[in-house]
Amino acid sequence: MIKKTKTVLLTLTGAYLLLMVVFTLFDLPISLRLYHPGTAYAKFFELFGTVPMPIMGIFASISFLMLTWKREMKLWKKLLLCFVILLNFMYFFFIGSFSIRDAVPGLFYPSLIIYAGWGVFSICIAKKNMVGPEKEIFCRLVMVLFIVCAVGVIGEDIIKTTFGRIRFYRLTDPVQEFRPWYVIQSHEFNSSFPSGHAAKAAMPFAVFVLPYMTDKLKTAVSRRSTLILCTIFMLGTWLARIMDGMHYATDVLTGSFIVLITFLLCKAKYLDSYKEDVIQNPG
Repeated sequence: MIKKTKTVLLTLTGAYLLLMVVFTLFDLPISLRLYHPGTAYAKFFELFGTVPMPIMGIFASISFLMLTWKREMKLWKKLLLCFVILLNFMYFFFIGSFSIRDAVPGLFYPSLIIYAGWGVFSICIAKKNMVGPEKEIFCRLVMVLFIVCAVGVIGEDIIKTTFGRIRFYRLTDPVQEFRPWYVIQSHEFNSSFPSGHAAKAAMPFAVFVLPYMTDKLKTAVSRRSTLILCTIFMLGTWLARIMDGMHYATDVLTGSFIVLITFLLCKAKYLDSYKEDVIQNPG
């Protein structure tokens, strides 16, 4: 299992580096060619491209919070950790709703209600899996999802503030004003590199933790179908963000890569290694 994950990691990293070189060379021509703002297609992915993040983030935060509260540790450590987890929960909850508000303002309050309902449902799921023989694997699964969501949202924002890349739609003369991703620019928070939407659109790949808890996705057909659907959703979001002039090709590629590489590393550390250890030492 770990060997297979390492192979995927190496393949993914190689593909990223190759595409990053190509996209760096053709970033501007790609944007000039694809720029077509205001389409229904782009609006659809602006709205739904963000949805996987709050769904996974809310579930992971609530589950992690409940598991932490039941752990044996010093009270001050427990309270501090729970406070940090709660901050992440609030971030996932409201950032998800604000992203929907930016795309379709009328859906802001309905999204709050839906996410609140999902939070209650997440509590039920966590309670069911916090007891019994599968508790340890559930704890590890939650840790993977929590880290991936935190990196995919908070980590991306930190990188954005470092590079400060100006979005394509804000360039009055793209040919003269364009700068490649590696040139530090205005240090604005609302910057282009990397793409937060692309990061969130890569989060559905995290459903590949399901085989550790259930029989879902254990067949070759179900895994292949899920992989294809997740890839189509991610690439569709890439195209939409470039069409709207919100991001360049290097932005969307890097945004998704950060999430995917984080997921694979965490999966290898917390799930694959544990499963192999259980198989080798069943007692």
